[in-house]
Parts: sequence; C-alpha cells; structure tokens
Amino acid sequence: MVVFNEIHYHPADEANETEWIELHNLHGVDVDISGWQLRGGVDFDFAEGTIFPGHGFLIVAANPNHASLSGLNALGPFTSKLANNGETLRLENRNDRVMDRVSYRDDADRPSGPAGPAAARGRGAAPPRRAPPGAPRTWG
Repeated sequence: MVVFNEIHYHPADEANETEWIELHNLHGVDVDISGWQLRGGVDFDFAEGTIFPGHGFLIVAANPNHASLSGLNALGPFTSKLANNGETLRLENRNDRVMDRVSYRDDADRPSGPAGPAAARGRGAAPPRRAPPGAPRTWG
C-alpha cells in the first residue's frame, strides 16, 4: 500500500518551488508505480520504470532540484501549486483507480507547532498523516 505521508505546502517565501509531497510505501516489497498519477491541486505522472522501494519514502516536488531537497532524489516537477488553505489530493494507479486520498487544510485541528496551526503557517510541512506510535489522537 502506497500512501500520502507528508505535504509541504504554504512555504514561508510563498514560492511554490519549495512545495513537495511525500509518499510512503507501507509494503515490505518494492512496488512498480509506473504510470501512476498525483491528481487534485497538482498533477504529476510517474515515469515508466519507477520502482518504489519497500518501506521507502518518495518525494515529488514542484522543483526537485531545489537546494532544500539536495540528496533526497526527489521526483518532479509537478504542475500547478498546492493550495495554501487546503484541498484534496489523490494518488491514482495506471488504471485511474484511487489508491490513496488525503485532504488537508490550514486550519485543521492538529499539532503543528507550539502555538497551534496558525503559528505554523508559512513554516514548512504539515505533520505526517500517519500517526507514529504514542502520537496524540488528533493526528492521522
């Protein structure tokens, strides 16, 4: 199962060059995601031969060559821009079947900084979608 893990939207500099989406392969085996697509606020088509390592993480970015992503082997670029106030993103396989869907919004009741969501605006990534062990119930 491949799922959305983290979404870096509403960057501090308001340039979409630093926006990215992180996916996580929950399987212990590699998954061929050739022809899969990201849809919703942004569009990206995974190239033929794209193999997602088991238990791995994969970043798709507006600018995969941005200095902040150095050494992460990010894919991209995706087209359009992630909405600062939120939207719904879909991961579709080569047959257009929705494999995962995530909705985010800037005012969500979730931990995002010491003073809450408003304090974290323009400071980087949303918290991971999947809750780590012992995480507060508002995650996930």
